[in-house]
Order: sequence, then C-alpha cells, then structure tokens
Amino acid sequence: MVHKIMPRCRFVSFSIFLFVIMAIFVFIRHQTSWEESVSLEDPMMRSQPAVKPEETKDQPAGKPKETKDQPAGKAEEAEDYPRRDSTICPNIGTLLANPNLPRILKSKFHPDVKVMLTQDTKTLDEPINSWWKKLQPFDNKRDFTELAEDLFTVIPGENPFSPGVCRRCAVVGTAGRLKGARQGKLIDSFDIVIRMNRSPVKGYEVDVGSKTSYHLVYPESAVGYRGAESSGKLVLFPFKVLDIEWLKSIFTTHPISKGWTHLPTNLGLKPTDAMVIHPEFIYYVAKTWLEGKGRWASAGALSVVWALHICNEVDVFGFGANKYGNWDHYYEKFSSKEKDPFRRTGVHDANIEETVRMELHKEKIIRFHPGNPA
Repeated sequence: MVHKIMPRCRFVSFSIFLFVIMAIFVFIRHQTSWEESVSLEDPMMRSQPAVKPEETKDQPAGKPKETKDQPAGKAEEAEDYPRRDSTICPNIGTLLANPNLPRILKSKFHPDVKVMLTQDTKTLDEPINSWWKKLQPFDNKRDFTELAEDLFTVIPGENPFSPGVCRRCAVVGTAGRLKGARQGKLIDSFDIVIRMNRSPVKGYEVDVGSKTSYHLVYPESAVGYRGAESSGKLVLFPFKVLDIEWLKSIFTTHPISKGWTHLPTNLGLKPTDAMVIHPEFIYYVAKTWLEGKGRWASAGALSVVWALHICNEVDVFGFGANKYGNWDHYYEKFSSKEKDPFRRTGVHDANIEETVRMELHKEKIIRFHPGNPA
C-alpha cells in the first residue's frame, strides 16, 4: 500500500513544482515587457504636441520669415499665392459661361465685343455712337470712322494682343488699402501688371511694386506718365472725340493741351507704345457689367473687365474703401472720414462696381487681395 502511494506523491509534488516554475517565468516575462514598453516612450513627448507635417526646424508653418526690412505678418509673397496649374492656361470666357453663376455675373461676358480700336474695328454703331458722344459736352460731331483712320496715320492699327498667349495679370488700383500692405513683390511676379490713371510707383515700390506693362488713362489723368519703359504702354480709354484727337496730336508739333484741365503733352511716348480701347467696350462695361448704374464705369472697373478679355488669369490689388467706407488713394491723404471725389461726384456707382468685383472673387474668376483696410 505504501509503495503504491509514494509514486503518486512524487507525481503531485513534481506537478506543483512545474506550476510554480511556470508562474515565476510568466511573471518575469510580463514585468520585462512592461518595462520595455515604458522605456520606449520618450517622457518629453507626453507634454509636447505633435509637430505638424509642414513645420520644419528652419521655418515653422504659419509664420512668415522675418527680415530686417520686412516685418513678419506684413508682406504677401508670391509663394503664398500659388498660381493655378502652369500647364493649363485658364479660359476666363469659359468660367463666365457657367450657368450656375449668380445673377449679377450671368450673361455678362461677351467674347465678341470690340475691345481694342483697330483698322478692323473702326466703326461705331448706334445706339452706342450717340451714347458715347453724349458722355461729355465737347464738340463730338466728327465722324468716328474718319477719326479712327486719322489716328492710324500715326499709331499702329493692328490688334496688339495675339491669340495663343497665356497671360497672367495683376490689375493694380490706387486705393489707400495698398499703403502698408507690402504687396509689391507679389505684384511684380505677374507676367503683366496693369495700372491706371495717376499711379506713382517711385517711393511706393514695397507696397505697389515697380513693374508696369500697361497704363490705362484718359488725357486728363495721364499726368505723371513717363514713357513705356517706366510707365508701361499707354492704353487710352476715350470718353470723347477730343481724347482721340489728343492722342494723335502729342506726336505732332501742335499737341492739344486743353480739355477739362490742362492736358499733358510731353509723355516720352513712342507711337508704337500707344493703343486705344474701343468706345463700344466702354459702353459694354457700363451697360452690361454695371447695369447702367452710374454715368460710366470707373477706370478701375474698366481695367478689371479689360483684363478679363485679354488675360487668362487675373489678380486684383488696390481696390475698395477704407474702414470708414470712403475711397482714398495710397499716394494722397484724405482725412479718414472724408469722402473722396469718387463718391462725391456721383459719376461712378461704387456699390455696383464693388458687388461685381467681389462676386468675381467669390466665384474664383479673379483673385482679390484686400490689402490694408485701415
């Protein structure tokens, strides 16, 4: 009997021994794994947020580089506004043909409108002819075709804008919003820079840039124009017969010097650097784009719509009222609450012009850079 019990006791003891050994092994293994998992975690990472993918040691994301002459948060850089795919040339006419556009933009863009006055477009049909000649009370009885033919004895009569060229343009207004905006470098990065009226750049380069490709003026606003090399090619938008006669006259020995005010006559301009917007285009902007509100479109509105017709991509700078709702200029000083001539005269309807511009921006037809509204 004793001999039968002993083997069983040995077996039970051995089983207990194995169980204890296995339990110790499992405990040690678990302890080691836990310690390894703790040691792999950097305790400093527990208190620091993860670094965003776009941040680097050299330049944290969201913070512009600071330099001695360019405070952080001030300048708009070209890289901050990447262009559309450079392999694709946008077609603004196609964008504006979208049937889902808001009412204010529907049916506005007429690709067949006469944009430039050339040998092929030297007629002015009714009722546009009568409308144009009534804009300003000068002697406007002269036949338009005869007037154009006379002009083309001096300046070229060909369309200066050949098809098949992709043009990326900046339209630069004169609003006080440009002052302190430091947008000059960005403006100069465009293929074409369009300015208007009195738009001085000397001394304002940091804010408005130094490049000018085309300068839109009427005779009374051409003060300060200094030739294509510094002021860009001259683009005349004529509001009366005298305006076209003036352009021809500045290339003769008897320039016309009297209009609403004294007219500049020594512009340093070559005949090959002058061109004229067709009066039909002025009518089209006033009646179609601005719905007949205001007597005629401002130089700014004309410039933006003109850019829509000659460019494939349009960015707009230097437009809009200051924080008091008034329109000032970056090169002049108005008292902050004073209305400037743009609103006082009633010639232009600032509200419809701003509405159209902002709808174009909203629908991504243009890109508007608001600048500094102070």
